[in-house]
Order: sequence, then structure tokens, then C-alpha cells
Amino acid sequence: MILRELTSTDEQKYLAFVKEWTNAGASKITPSSVHLNGLTFQEWLVKLEKDKLSEQNDFVPAETLFLEVANKLVGAVQLRYKLTEGLVQIGGNIGFGVVPFERGKGYANVLLAQSLEIFQKRGFSKVMLTCDKINMSSKKTIQKNGGILSAEYLVEGTIVQRFWIELAVAKNSE
Repeated sequence: MILRELTSTDEQKYLAFVKEWTNAGASKITPSSVHLNGLTFQEWLVKLEKDKLSEQNDFVPAETLFLEVANKLVGAVQLRYKLTEGLVQIGGNIGFGVVPFERGKGYANVLLAQSLEIFQKRGFSKVMLTCDKINMSSKKTIQKNGGILSAEYLVEGTIVQRFWIELAVAKNSE
């Protein structure tokens, strides 16, 4: 099990990943950055590289990683290193998703736990996540990883919950 960026050799794995979402009737693949949106796979990889530095309009520096298990992509996570007003309402620092046919196997927990380690190594003391109130699986995963509910509010007819996760900041041993 490895959380990693995609490379130019991953196109077929990626297309199988998207197909699983589609076959399950999921019109939305999370996180939203995993859509090609009309780009070729190679153009999309370039876009993901640019996303790491982006600070235009409502975009923030973000990294998209994929969880690979037994040579198959089973989940994705977007790590957002700044928060905008919009991300405070919906999205937060971390957005994750597991393909529908691979849920219930603990992959979401692995995605979130490894994401928290990345934020901790970058010196973050806390991160914010949101999920729809009815998404019990995400809520449980967030809480299992230390998420504390801080707010609940209505966005376009959907009740959204905001969670904060405190991170232990690594101290220099020098």
C-alpha cells in the first residue's frame, strides 16, 4: 500500500480508477481534482504539478496523491496547504475519496492518516476537514483520526460539518 503522485506510466491505472467510479454510478469523483476535464492524461499531469504552486483566484497550493494497493488505484486525496473562505465552508485542507467498490476496507483511514503525517512534517499544527452530515463513513474516518466537530451549517440545502484535527508538531532534536 503506497500513497503517491501519478507518473506518465499510470494512465491505464488511472483510467481504470475513473471507470470504477463511473460503473458505480458516481457522477462525482472526489477529490474534484482527479478529473481530466478534457485534458489528455499527460496534460493533466502537468496541471497537477502546476497546482502545487497555484495561488490564483480561489486556488491554493495543492497536491493530489493516489493510494495504490496491489497495483490498483483505490483512492485519492487532495492536500491543500492554505485555506480560502470557500475551503473553510466546504473542503478544508484535505479532501479524500475511495472508489465505491473498495470502501469498507480501511483505505480512507490510510489516506487520511498518511495525509496528516505529510501536514505534520510540513509544520502544520492543525488541519481542517469538512463533510456532509449524512456521510457517516467520512465522519467516522475523520473522528478516528482525531477530528473534533467545530461547526455545523447549511450550504445549498446540505448540512455540512467542519472538523479540526490537532497535529503534534515534531520538535528538532538538535
